[in-house]
Parts: sequence; C-alpha cells; structure tokens
Amino acid sequence: MPFGLGCDLTIVGVADGLKAELMDLLTTDEVMVRMLVDAVGRARVHAAREEEEKAAVQLEEIRRRDKNELTADQRLKVELAGMIKQLAPVIKECVDSLAVPKKAFYDTFKPDDWMAFVHDIPTVDVFVTLGLERDKQADRPIHRNDLKDIGFLAMALPYCDVIVCEKFFGHLACSVGLDKKYSTLVLRSLDDLLAWVKHLGC
Repeated sequence: MPFGLGCDLTIVGVADGLKAELMDLLTTDEVMVRMLVDAVGRARVHAAREEEEKAAVQLEEIRRRDKNELTADQRLKVELAGMIKQLAPVIKECVDSLAVPKKAFYDTFKPDDWMAFVHDIPTVDVFVTLGLERDKQADRPIHRNDLKDIGFLAMALPYCDVIVCEKFFGHLACSVGLDKKYSTLVLRSLDDLLAWVKHLGC
C-alpha cells in the first residue's frame, strides 16, 4: 500500500508494539486485496465506469465531426486552445506571483507563440499529441480507459527514464517520437522490463 500511495504510512494513537503488529498486518497480501476490492463500493465503481463510457461516446462523436470539418492543423490548434483555457488561472497566478505586468506579458504572445508555449509544457504536449494520434486510428473505437491511459502517460513519459505501458499507446508514443523527445525508454510488457533490469545487472 505505501508504494501505491507513494508515501510512508504510519499508525498513530497506539502503543509501539501494537503499531508494529498492525503495520505488519496492513502489508499482508490478504489485506492488500481486501483494501483494493472493498475500499471503494461497487456502486461507486459502476457509476465511474458509466461516466467513462459516456465520455468515450462523446469523444467518438467529436472525432467523427472533426474529421469532416477540420484539418489536422486546425484540430491541433483547437486542442491546444482548450488546454490554454484550462491553464489560464494557473498562468495568471504565476504572472501575479512574479509581479509581471499582465499587459506586458500577454502582449509578447502572438497566436503561434501560445501554441509553442503550450507544447513546451511536457504533460500538456504528451496529452494532446497522444490524443490526436489516437483519433487518427479510425478503425479503433475509443475505449473508456483511453483518457486514463493518456493521462498517466502524460505524467510518466516526460519525467521517467523507463515506462511500461500497453502496446497501443506505447506504439503511438514511439511513432510520433515522444520517447526520443523526452529521452524515455518505452517498454510494452513487464517481461521487457525484467529483461532491461537484468541487462543492467541488477
């Protein structure tokens, strides 16, 4: 569980001996499975899955519509403009914290400069690039887990030396050169990871 949460867990309010006993219990396989299965109610899981399926249907409609109405370059600009809109409060906060006059800041950007600015944010760059590349695969229906996969890769690919991901998005990432751009080794299976670790002599 600590590895899954990315932090050290501790138990407070009990004697040290009992604390050690409880920590040992917490990390057993049986407790891990129970926590993964029972920590979130099934109704909540099903509700989340339904929302993801609705989102996949909406994304499919957007892909169909944009394919007929927009060029690839226009679609890229629409996606990046959407990202800029989402990032606007964060950008404003940064500008304010640096005491940079807003007009001076915004006047330095021409439309194409904004596109380059967003591309220079690694997580946004990976998210948009993979989403657009996924949409080009017209024979592959958009899956409800696609947004999760792209979201995780947007965080991992720019900042990790090695990642393991499923074959479809691993192939997309390499085919558009994201692996080379961020100097990240993209593996497609745990067997590949094990072979890589053995190659290092670990």
